[in-house]
Amino acid sequence: MHRLIARRLRRNPSLIEKAKENITRWHQFDEETASAEWLPLLNGPTELLLTMMRSKSERANQLRQSSPFAGTTFIQQTERLKIFAQHRK
Repeated sequence: MHRLIARRLRRNPSLIEKAKENITRWHQFDEETASAEWLPLLNGPTELLLTMMRSKSERANQLRQSSPFAGTTFIQQTERLKIFAQHRK
């Protein structure tokens, strides 16, 4: 999913602001979110963010567990289901 979202961010970098909004909203309820790790990536060079999103490293896998790229702004439910079905095969 994050590879698809990374392609969308490359075409429309303004979506990064929506991810920052998500982190800000989550942080109001839980200060232990991954925001401390995501914010530098979101505020830094876009290429570094995209590289981390697509990385197979353990750190990247952990970050994706609390991704700020949640919601239909980034990926539609039908797309998510299609991706899940493809990976189950």
